[in-house]
Amino acid sequence: MDFSLVPHPSSITDLEHLELYRFTNLKHRHHCTRRDYDSKLKAALMREQPLFQLPSHLSVLKLRSISPLPHFSSLSNLTVLHVIECPLSQLFVTPCLAHLRDLNITRCESLEEILGLSLLRSLERLELKGLNSLVEIQGLSELESLQYLLISSCDSIGKLPNLSKLGRLQHLELEACPNLRAIEGIKGLESWVWDSRGRTVLEKLLNISSSTWLSHILPITDVFLSFKGSDTHHSIVSYLHSRMLWDRISVYSDNDDLRPNEGIGEKILQELANSNIYIPVFSKNYASGHWCLRILAHMVKYTSESKGKKRILPVFYDVEIDDVKLETDLYKSDLDKHWMNFDHNEVNSWKEALIEVAAMRGFVLENTSYEEVLQLVVAEVFRARKLLDVDS
Repeated sequence: MDFSLVPHPSSITDLEHLELYRFTNLKHRHHCTRRDYDSKLKAALMREQPLFQLPSHLSVLKLRSISPLPHFSSLSNLTVLHVIECPLSQLFVTPCLAHLRDLNITRCESLEEILGLSLLRSLERLELKGLNSLVEIQGLSELESLQYLLISSCDSIGKLPNLSKLGRLQHLELEACPNLRAIEGIKGLESWVWDSRGRTVLEKLLNISSSTWLSHILPITDVFLSFKGSDTHHSIVSYLHSRMLWDRISVYSDNDDLRPNEGIGEKILQELANSNIYIPVFSKNYASGHWCLRILAHMVKYTSESKGKKRILPVFYDVEIDDVKLETDLYKSDLDKHWMNFDHNEVNSWKEALIEVAAMRGFVLENTSYEEVLQLVVAEVFRARKLLDVDS
């Protein structure tokens, strides 16, 4: 395509709605197989986009994977700003954004600070999702017009500021924030304790009492992802995790590389028991440690006890099905080493779990696209939800 024929955004003076995406030349990136996608994506993410001035009449601006961010200095009419998957460590809110009513910051995994948030006195809706490096939300307590607040998958946030000034807040939604324990400053929620295991929706009841809240607690995790982080974290696992969150599917990711040399704790067992779909991502080093194998054995156990309500969807990342069936030396040699260090009955349960899961319908990524995997996972999630609805 000849981009000299495309008008520069700043030249479209009356433009009100603009969406900018990083151009990567990956026309079929979600339909390519593992090898193609990994190599092309890595090269694309190394390139920065040019910095440019935006049209001043914009009211809606959505940015995805843009780096660096364009200047906001002329956007005095902007009311909606979405910043998605942008590689930045700081987001600066300037006075020219004072008229914002809707701010969405999603999957900016390196974002550590949102500076100047308190300037957004007209903000009515704030969504913060997948911000793993964000430790605190400075200025949140000053957003007096805020009506809707959603915080999801922000692993490092341990405490929210006092929210006593948020008198207009009607909807508060918290999901997958494991270190968040309590909410302070909201009348009617003084003694309420946040359950970090699932998604909690709090809605203020209108025309009844200013301090009456209706709580919906959804402890069930839709998908439990198990993987060897050094092998797969920045490829199929990142893709599935981010896309499922985008589709409002609750995901728990268990990275073997982050686990100490110990048994499975109560929290992990609870997540396994609460999950409906299990996705073990088999890679070359999956069986080298004991953690993934223990998780896999529990997946098989919970699935067999669920009477068809739970399902395992194996992904064969850079291994063959025969490797997982222990018909080659790849996993068999790892199990031989485990026989020397662990209880033989336990190792035998790992062996049986590998063989059983290898026989299940799954995905070999040498000839299956990431998008195909995602579509079936989403379909299975909704099937599992329907089964739960029938039983409830």
